[in-house]
Amino acid sequence: MKIQRSHHRFNARTPNGVPGSPAFKPIVLCRKHRFTLIPTLLLLAWAFASHPAISQNKIALVIGNATYQDSPLRNPVNDANAFAASLRAVGFTVIVKNNLNKTEMENAVRNYSQRLTAGDIALFYYSGHGMQVKGVNYLVPVGEYIYSDVDIPYKSMEAQFVIDYMQDAKTSVNIIILDACRDNPFKSFRSLSRGFVPVIAPQGTFIAYSTAPGTVAFDGNGSHSPYTENLIASMKKPGMPIEEMFKEVRRNVMNETSKLQVPWESSSLIDAFAFNGAVNSNLVLTESNNNTPTKNKPMATASSLPEMVFVQECNLQMTDIKTSDQDIQNS
Repeated sequence: MKIQRSHHRFNARTPNGVPGSPAFKPIVLCRKHRFTLIPTLLLLAWAFASHPAISQNKIALVIGNATYQDSPLRNPVNDANAFAASLRAVGFTVIVKNNLNKTEMENAVRNYSQRLTAGDIALFYYSGHGMQVKGVNYLVPVGEYIYSDVDIPYKSMEAQFVIDYMQDAKTSVNIIILDACRDNPFKSFRSLSRGFVPVIAPQGTFIAYSTAPGTVAFDGNGSHSPYTENLIASMKKPGMPIEEMFKEVRRNVMNETSKLQVPWESSSLIDAFAFNGAVNSNLVLTESNNNTPTKNKPMATASSLPEMVFVQECNLQMTDIKTSDQDIQNS
């Protein structure tokens, strides 16, 4: 096909009536430029399609419960307000609710879920009393008189309640942070177990606990708990992947508490995520075909492989089996 050349020149007077201005000159691409432009446009289209996080909304619900009648806490409200301010500083829209009863907690989660849309980044943070009953984790509201452990499932909010609402909103990344298990507020209830039980995070979900399963967390001697204080400090670091950030929090909390408190995570995240800015690609965990560690690839831990939280339990069971075998042989 013959390409017609443009013969437009400078006119003495343009259609706008401005003397000496150049007339409109249409751009005509030659065959060579057309062939190089098409791949470029396709590459740009792929780049925008493969990075949808650029337009994602980041929305958080933060709850701090402290004014318990029988076992009040000092820091949860301080922790919630400080963590909310840190989230806003890194671009989150934050809803803060403090000292809620059961109905108010559940309504806060429902209303929060209605603001979430498919593809958003959702975060839930809770600071206050929490416990497990018969293998189920509960977040304890204020203003509820609990007579016995039988009342807890009926007068507390199940942690799974939050996970279910996040999953229903079809958000792309769900982050749940529980700075709970701050001692047992119902010490007279003999059937209660210490701490939370481990929960396998659903796909696209990151669950962070302030302490390991079956243990309690410190409320702190200052204005914040050791966990939330270190969480706020680490999330400010630009480009730090969420997995690496929580490893840093764990190390710092263990050092401050003489290893009495060991934060723990369960993750099934698919996409890379950092609180402050884009993920630094030099810090992202990479996989190799033979699954061997490399210079830039730390060994997998429980924070990246949720099924590994059961390794210790399995080892204990294997030890019991071996001990039983020895007892049989010695008998």
